[in-house]
Amino acid sequence: MTQIKTILSENDILTEPQEIAQSIGQYFYSNSSDASLTNDFLKYKQDKDKYINISTNLQPNHGQGSILNEPITLPEIELCLRGKKSKSCGSDKIPFIFLQNLPSSGKLLLLHLYNQIWETGIIPIKWKNAIITPIPKKNQNRFKPTGTSTQIYTDASKTEMGIGLAIVHLNETKQFKLNIYSSIYTAEYLALYKGVQLALQIQDTKIDICSDSLSALANLQSIILSEPLAILISNLLSKSSKDIQFVWIPGHCNIKGNEK
Repeated sequence: MTQIKTILSENDILTEPQEIAQSIGQYFYSNSSDASLTNDFLKYKQDKDKYINISTNLQPNHGQGSILNEPITLPEIELCLRGKKSKSCGSDKIPFIFLQNLPSSGKLLLLHLYNQIWETGIIPIKWKNAIITPIPKKNQNRFKPTGTSTQIYTDASKTEMGIGLAIVHLNETKQFKLNIYSSIYTAEYLALYKGVQLALQIQDTKIDICSDSLSALANLQSIILSEPLAILISNLLSKSSKDIQFVWIPGHCNIKGNEK
């Protein structure tokens, strides 16, 4: 079992085991309590709870609109696969042409997965993530994010003096110092977490969070998040309507913001 040595709680960095345990317990308690629900949903929940044990004889709607609620069919899957020409891979590294040439058993598996999403309404969190591949113009740095999005740069470093992290946005730099027992990997995650928090606070709605920590970004792209801080980051993103993307940039490439 991996021991959590450092955790970010609101605006404090906790390192004491008892404080960390208390913070995690409070986090899950608040997420599970009625206090985390909106007033409208809480009223809806309370109304439904009154009738939770009452069965009804209501029949499903067989009107014309019921067609929209029917399960997805195999011909519909095949039609969608044939109608696309994309060659790009997703975070799973599977080229789209592989899906187009799946055998019947593979298409049936796709059909099952999409119907599960259709029936439960649960959409994978990873569908809110994207891999950005910059296509620069001539004489431009190919690692520098461009376009209409706002950039937030995050970084962590370890020296003889200890471990620190920094968040850079426009001309403002925020720096934090961790205890000597923290790892550089934890510091990189804390920097990303702080970057997401800042992204949610500023007015911009389209934001790139740039980091040179390929390992941390790769874990965020993973289907199963193995780090507690990665889970916290994912939870923040799932509750936001902003277009927040993670961009990997190598260090020491003369990118303004990353070199501060």
